[in-house]
Amino acid sequence: MTGQIEWLQSKSPALCSAVGIEPIHKGFSSDRKYLVRMESGERRVLRIADQSRWERKRSEFHTLHALQPFGASIPQPIECGIAEDLQLCYILLSHIDGEDARDILPLCTEEEQFCIGWQAGQDLRKLHQLHAPSDIPAWHSRAVQKHARYLEAYRTAGLAIPHDEKIMVFVEENKAYLRKRPNRFQHDDFHVGNLIAKDKQYAGAIDFDRFDWGDPIHDFCKLALFSREVSVPFCIGQICGYFYPNEIPPAFWTLYTVYVAMSLFSAVVWTVRVAPDQLQEMLIRVRLIAEDHLYFERVEPAWFSADRDKWESVVRSLCQH
Repeated sequence: MTGQIEWLQSKSPALCSAVGIEPIHKGFSSDRKYLVRMESGERRVLRIADQSRWERKRSEFHTLHALQPFGASIPQPIECGIAEDLQLCYILLSHIDGEDARDILPLCTEEEQFCIGWQAGQDLRKLHQLHAPSDIPAWHSRAVQKHARYLEAYRTAGLAIPHDEKIMVFVEENKAYLRKRPNRFQHDDFHVGNLIAKDKQYAGAIDFDRFDWGDPIHDFCKLALFSREVSVPFCIGQICGYFYPNEIPPAFWTLYTVYVAMSLFSAVVWTVRVAPDQLQEMLIRVRLIAEDHLYFERVEPAWFSADRDKWESVVRSLCQH
């Protein structure tokens, strides 16, 4: 890998003045990630992938370009390229200074956690302003077909989520709500592990390599899977900040819960395929989510209902600013 980095550094105008390139080991992306320290003191992020992923990486790079005008705190695309001799491709991005929100949130007060979530929700709404390219098929058909594939994989693998048939019925009875939903940009991995915080403030979102197109509300399902276990105030803040200055529409909870129910099956299948050593941890997480919704007899999760009144004064204070 050292030889590949040196070759890229010799060929890339944006890397030629780098004084240090260190691997980043966090995350589950198939990309190989590096923190690049420039002679100027600036830091950048280099993401290297196999050549077979060139079209996907180029699309990610251009999508980041298209998102810049909306004003969200996200990496700026600097350079992308392909090295056929090395059978790899790469993108170079600006670096967002700070630490993973997953690590910072437990060190914050509940109000600080809520405010970080509020800021993240407002940023997510900005990202969702980007419309899908005209050749992207309707969201409903893609979402339903994808769910069917994961459901088949779940059954084939012999996995067992408590009351799984009940959850399947809930999805089947409510999937019609996905019809005519908008086709917009989706980060598709928007949770505290892919958000950056600095000085107990939200700093930005990273890791756009799983981006997709479809219903913006789908981006909230990772909140249930990964953010809820770290900080409930953050989760409530993200939802409230996203819809401010409006009230949370009733349709949100129905759509959110359908996507969360779908995600339980895809999450366990993904874990078996990618991180089988974490399967038991994922099954515990899935059980907690199902219990939050009384195994999908209710759409608004228990953690939101329990703390809703507690945060009304904080919301009012934020709105005044």
